Amino acid sequence: MSSNAPNVLAQKQALMQGGSPELVEAQHSAGKLTARERIEKVIDEGTFIEVGVFLKSRPDVITGKDVPCEGVVAGFGTVNDRPVYIYAQDYTVLSGSVGHMHAEKICKVMDMAAQNGVPVIGVLDSAGARIGEGADALNAYGKLFKKSAELSGVIPQLTLVCGPCVGAAAIAASMSDVTFVVDEIAEMGAYGAATYDAKAGKADPTGIASAAYCTETSGLAQLRYEKEDACYEALKSFLEYLPSNNLEDAPIVLSADDLNRDIPSFDGYLGSADYDVKDVIRAIADNNSTFELGEAFAPNMVTAFVRINERSIGVVANQPKEDGGSINAKGAEKASDFINLCDAFNIPVLTLVDTKGVAACSCQESAGIVKRCAKLAGSYAQATVPMVSLVLNRAVGSSYALMASKALGMDMVYAWPSAEIAVMPSEAAAMMLYDEEIKKADDPQKARAEFTAKYREINASPIHAAQGGYIDDIIDPINTRPI
Repeated sequence: MSSNAPNVLAQKQALMQGGSPELVEAQHSAGKLTARERIEKVIDEGTFIEVGVFLKSRPDVITGKDVPCEGVVAGFGTVNDRPVYIYAQDYTVLSGSVGHMHAEKICKVMDMAAQNGVPVIGVLDSAGARIGEGADALNAYGKLFKKSAELSGVIPQLTLVCGPCVGAAAIAASMSDVTFVVDEIAEMGAYGAATYDAKAGKADPTGIASAAYCTETSGLAQLRYEKEDACYEALKSFLEYLPSNNLEDAPIVLSADDLNRDIPSFDGYLGSADYDVKDVIRAIADNNSTFELGEAFAPNMVTAFVRINERSIGVVANQPKEDGGSINAKGAEKASDFINLCDAFNIPVLTLVDTKGVAACSCQESAGIVKRCAKLAGSYAQATVPMVSLVLNRAVGSSYALMASKALGMDMVYAWPSAEIAVMPSEAAAMMLYDEEIKKADDPQKARAEFTAKYREINASPIHAAQGGYIDDIIDPINTRPI
């Protein structure tokens, strides 16, 4: 070993310490782990190989000191024995701010992930652009945007927000495939909460930019957890549903769950307008296990990963107990994004249809519901993965064309015997077609019910759709899982 080797290794060790002990203590006092502690939580023990330890740009213009590891720890390792690349911003170093070489380091890791065809994981905790670098810092974000766009649909990009992530950082995070946030410590939005608080003149009036707001209202994140540890464990579970890249299939996870096992009777759901479609999803999934994305955002539309016969499947489902499963702007966009994710990574899509139609509300018009539904139709039409649709009860109006139409690209379309497939709800159609007869009847209410049943039998029955070739088969609900 040369005489200067110990000195070089000592320099390396010093760089890996990150910020001062006081700043590390401040990080812990804020309820946050350090960058290296976070990587240890994610990566299998003893497998992390760091890159770019000595990478550096000019000294910080404010302190005049070098920036250890450029405020971001990066490298590769394994998660449950599968290779991944990872980077974690170090808030103890200039508040994890993004500068030129900080971004270069992240881009290098992303390129390495793409070259090796494996997922890339980002753990974000940053005050934003490095002020002292001026335009260089802004250009750095542009590079991150471009790199994320280039790798979109090539390898899975997963982002964990474990601290501030506002402005350009929030845009970068939103370009990933799935975003996780942690309560209390995550902050994500065009601006931080302080901006809105200052305008309101009081403390946090809306919770804007909080983890809850991101998952329930803005839709910037799909998964929210109370603590960092729970977030990292969920990440590991979620990776099992995804392939390493767009040329592979998702891992087969062996299961002792018999494909032909008994499932609960759905007799109580037939014709029902108020039940939990998640019960159906769990019943047909291996081991009744699901991994839902965006649970709190647009709850009228359910998007979840399951396994059926040991294979990863993406499920899109209307939720009848939420406004009759109607399709609104947020729900359409949520489903569209999920279908695009599945299509990019070779994951078949199962669609469970039970909706009274597209939401009728002026607020939905202003939310761009038509454009969002057009996006949903486009996602289905352009998808190349296997797609199966099952009409549970109602597929009314445009919703049938959007979610259960063979013409749109479904490979197979099935229906329960309770399915109602019609241009409009049977009650409304009966009122239009038989209005005079109902008015003249001795008992208008009874007549309305009779004409509704008549319309449903003649015009809305799944048999009618099957005869036209639009439904491949009408199945007994008990056979839903094997079919």
